Amino acid sequence: IVQCDGTGNLTQHNGWLAAHAGLIAEDVCNSTATISFDLVKETKLCGLTGTSLYRFTITDACGNSATDEASFIIVDTLPPMIVGGADMEMEECNNPLSGNYPEFDFWLTNHAGASATDICGGYSWSNNYNPNNWETRCGNTRSVDVTFYVTDICGNVDSITHTFSIGDVTPPTFTNCPSPPVIVDAPAGWCSAFANFAAISATDNCSTVTITQIDKTGYTSGSLFPVGTTILMYEAADACGNKDTCTLKIIVNDFHTPPT
Repeated sequence: IVQCDGTGNLTQHNGWLAAHAGLIAEDVCNSTATISFDLVKETKLCGLTGTSLYRFTITDACGNSATDEASFIIVDTLPPMIVGGADMEMEECNNPLSGNYPEFDFWLTNHAGASATDICGGYSWSNNYNPNNWETRCGNTRSVDVTFYVTDICGNVDSITHTFSIGDVTPPTFTNCPSPPVIVDAPAGWCSAFANFAAISATDNCSTVTITQIDKTGYTSGSLFPVGTTILMYEAADACGNKDTCTLKIIVNDFHTPPT
């Protein structure tokens, strides 16, 4: 029994025949004997494996003969070899989450970029992808582990596992900031004025957005702002920690109080 080498194992086959399959001939009358052989049956198995049944005939100098049979068997117990393959991470996701991404379909169809070889015959690819295996991370980002299998024609299997991830590296986008300064005039005898403006808003391609005022002035829409320029600062953050900031100027003019 020999392991398939992909070329018919000719060297081992010929050496086995030359050694008469290891048969030992004994004759009580004459030490001289000849051994011949003939192929009885050849059976093809999976791939390049198979069994060759030979009949060996031993003949002594007086013409007496005896026969025995032996088989040369080629087997394949080695799995295919997977080469390469890689995890893949997309930097962006869509909102709302729906369907597969073309990049994922390509990655899955092409076995994560891996290739395979098998010296003893053909092989086929398969994988254990299940849409229910996606794991949600922040926002609508997600990832899935996929195990790819290569099975040769004799049933030997090799496998490799890779991860496809959909991330988010883009910060939210303010929809109404920066905007033109909010300009109001202080009433006569006042050193301040009330100022109103629309609530600051932002959108994100992958998750909800949290907007926080970070200027520490304590002023908001409807507050009484002092004469001069007040700068308000806002931060928009998505669920994955991406952030952007924006400033809004509130200008209060004083046309009534002469300088002193």
